[in-house]
Amino acid sequence: MTTAAVRDLVTAGRGGWVPRGLVGPTADELRTICADSGWAFAEVTLNGVVDKKGLMRTLAQQLGLPDHFGHNWDALADCLADLAPEAPGVVLRLRGLWRIPEPLVEPLVEVLDERVGAAIHRDDLEAGRPIAGEGSDDGVPHASAPLLIVADPPLPVRR
Repeated sequence: MTTAAVRDLVTAGRGGWVPRGLVGPTADELRTICADSGWAFAEVTLNGVVDKKGLMRTLAQQLGLPDHFGHNWDALADCLADLAPEAPGVVLRLRGLWRIPEPLVEPLVEVLDERVGAAIHRDDLEAGRPIAGEGSDDGVPHASAPLLIVADPPLPVRR
């Protein structure tokens, strides 16, 4: 995926994953895009992660998650919802996703997909459309700013 294509997504306020099999822009290019747009940029290097405890510790440190982060999947989902709340969106570059143990990839991708989905719901909220089944404990829908995820190496193409 070209730098221009990612810039277009950011300019349009769109989140999601860089499509499978496509290499995204470099970290420097992503930082420039984010600086130009006011979006936040985060990069996580997962090389060397061998278990869930190490994954949660790595994510907490590299994303600057709050002290109350509970080092579990639900806590990760909650903290990702509040990642860079002052920014109109977040670009997250994941380095080494396919080098972590396979049993950790699926739940991590699922949590990230949930976070990406919350941003899609934000569009519904802003358009005045109700969000079925979504909401916080007080019943008020909670939606997050867009999250654009660039996996390095890219997500493999499904066969």
